[in-house]
Amino acid sequence: MSDVEVYDPKFDDFHGEPMVTWREKSGAAARVTLNLLEQYRRWRNDQKGPRYSLPEAFWQTNGPAIVRALGYCGAKALVFDWVTDRKVCYRWFAKKPGTTGADWYHVCSVSAEGGTLGADSRVNVELPNGESVHFSFMNLQMQDWVKPEPKVEEG
Repeated sequence: MSDVEVYDPKFDDFHGEPMVTWREKSGAAARVTLNLLEQYRRWRNDQKGPRYSLPEAFWQTNGPAIVRALGYCGAKALVFDWVTDRKVCYRWFAKKPGTTGADWYHVCSVSAEGGTLGADSRVNVELPNGESVHFSFMNLQMQDWVKPEPKVEEG
């Protein structure tokens, strides 16, 4: 799937959940989607937060490894493009470089595989310039991204 350019997506909160409102082209219906990148960051920061604050498909498709890889790419948002019972397609938002005054973003593909039963996680990120970057994370590197340590209360 090739990347698309979108103008002026909105990164807002709706009833406490981070959402992205965007439209692929003029005349297309607006899409309102959960910003998985921000929702995951909130889950990690609030270590007592329930795991179900993120959709199960996020955990089943190695979402934490995707979030970690996108951290190196300057991502603004991660959304589901579509979800079926067997496959998930993700898109991520990156600010278009060199735009002054305009709020243009690229929306690109990202996917992951592995990450179960000690396997390495491999994340494939499509960049706005058409390049594909591959990240590999060892299972031990991902432990604190999947199960954060509980907060220690001092007192």
